[in-house]
Amino acid sequence: MSFNNLPGIRSNSSNGGATTSQLPKMSYNVMCVTGFIASLFSVILVICFFFFSSPSVPIFLVSMFLLGIAALVVSIIGIATFNRDKHLGFGFGITGLVISIVSILASIIITIVMLAIGTLFLGSVLALSHTDKPTYKGPVKKIDNYEIRLEDKADSYKAMLASWFWSGDPSDNVIEIPDTYEDITICAIGDTNASSFEIKIDPAVQNFVTLDEDAIKDSKAYVSAVPEGTIIHFSEVEFTLKVGKNIKMVSIDDFPIYGIWNEDGSITYHHITIKYDCSSGNPYFYSKNGLLYKRGSDEPLRT
Repeated sequence: MSFNNLPGIRSNSSNGGATTSQLPKMSYNVMCVTGFIASLFSVILVICFFFFSSPSVPIFLVSMFLLGIAALVVSIIGIATFNRDKHLGFGFGITGLVISIVSILASIIITIVMLAIGTLFLGSVLALSHTDKPTYKGPVKKIDNYEIRLEDKADSYKAMLASWFWSGDPSDNVIEIPDTYEDITICAIGDTNASSFEIKIDPAVQNFVTLDEDAIKDSKAYVSAVPEGTIIHFSEVEFTLKVGKNIKMVSIDDFPIYGIWNEDGSITYHHITIKYDCSSGNPYFYSKNGLLYKRGSDEPLRT
């Protein structure tokens, strides 16, 4: 039988070879179907990225989703028009495939980049907050007339000034501690993340009355805290708080009002205030007229 008589085979006069009319059609069909599958995959992939990516990425993924939908539509048109016009169907098919590939690659690359940036930024913030603002919730050490509290981290050599014990004598009004104790650096006076600095009555003082700071607005509180007929005196005690060169955090709340009993049976209520004297070697703070300022700022610090 002659090859010319076989179905789907025709003679090629130029080279004497034979081709099948089905081969181009098959390749065109594969291109259209591949474009359709790729575009469908790109849409599904973008939807997955949308739900599992960081908050900053979905804005970009919306455009990639629309691009994937466009590729899907183009691929469907390619498949639908292939039987009528294989060249046109091939064009739509390859266009859908290219758009799908661009959408997939762009989605993957941008998502990875944004997640990497977000991870690095979060790590930097956490590292900075941990470095600049440690939390002092560790053990307390009593040293002479003050207490320090260690940072709540294993093998830490940092601490804050937690409290000062006052003798009740108005002339005993200077709070000064060393920059270091043994191998521990005192880096804070109180802690904004834990507890503020306190002035406490020395345990050696047996007879005293403690009133809340709000009592200064209510004269009845002074009277009701002592026996009827007690003579009451009032005193303003201004403490000078020495801020050392290593101090980088200060947190001080209002102090209680301490009533100290006198030998004659009267009581003196002491209202405590603070003025600051900061070391010139401190790189974080400076003091002026008894107020504390952050370096580079003209506003006094609210402690």
